[in-house]
Amino acid sequence: MDRWQFGERVHDLNVDGVAQYGLYADWIADVLHRAGPDRAELERQLMNGAEAWTATWEAAR
Repeated sequence: MDRWQFGERVHDLNVDGVAQYGLYADWIADVLHRAGPDRAELERQLMNGAEAWTATWEAAR
């Protein structure tokens, strides 16, 4: 994962964690850009994760 630079501040996800939640959209875009031939499957998984979690929770009730 590359580091992001904002002004003089360099943000490293591995060191700083998610100190800036606004970076999630950039992170997802970067991951999808680097995914290569598996991009469609990765995008499906990333975009449907919350729905899958909710369906699992409802089925467990």
